[in-house]
Amino acid sequence: LAMAELEFQNGDTEAARADLRLVQAAVPNELNAQILLAKTYLLDKDYTRATMEWDKAKQLAPQAAVIWSAAGFTNVVAKRYPAAESDYRHAVALDADNPEGYRNLANLLQLTGRSAEADSLLRQAITRLPNSLELQLALANLLYREGRAPDLEALFAQLQSRASDFPDLRVQVGDFWLARDQVQRAVAEYERARAQQAGPLIDKKLISAYLTLR
Repeated sequence: LAMAELEFQNGDTEAARADLRLVQAAVPNELNAQILLAKTYLLDKDYTRATMEWDKAKQLAPQAAVIWSAAGFTNVVAKRYPAAESDYRHAVALDADNPEGYRNLANLLQLTGRSAEADSLLRQAITRLPNSLELQLALANLLYREGRAPDLEALFAQLQSRASDFPDLRVQVGDFWLARDQVQRAVAEYERARAQQAGPLIDKKLISAYLTLR
């Protein structure tokens, strides 16, 4: 199994599968081997076979939300969106306190032109997990993509009013703007973060941003 992991990381999926078959011959229901087998087919872009292997993994560990999420991702890249939505919703139901599940489902809803549903989903998730900055930034991304600037500014203002709940809020908001080529806004957030607590990480971010701004 360890050899298969190394071969998979090196992109040698055939060798990985050969070792995984040895594992499964000795321990037929070895879950990690089954998961890695599905990943090898996903890496090879054989989405049909990958889905088959994810289905077997679901049977071995039906309560493992991470498996349903991985199956959902496979269906997304294969453009089988209804199946992906079903997998993602099941993952959320299994692990309702995991922000990633809501974010995956919201991204899929946006991808399929259902931004209003994604907005509602994220707001419900934030109500359940109010201290999840990941969910707050997922909502910010949705608002930015839809051009809802006043709503986005209101969201960030609300987050700043709860800054004590999010220790690295300024840095995360700076990263948000930097990823969208809003370097000046990113610098403003980084400078405020540095004024609160200096450190090498924020210095590196500022140096890079200052160079971009010449």
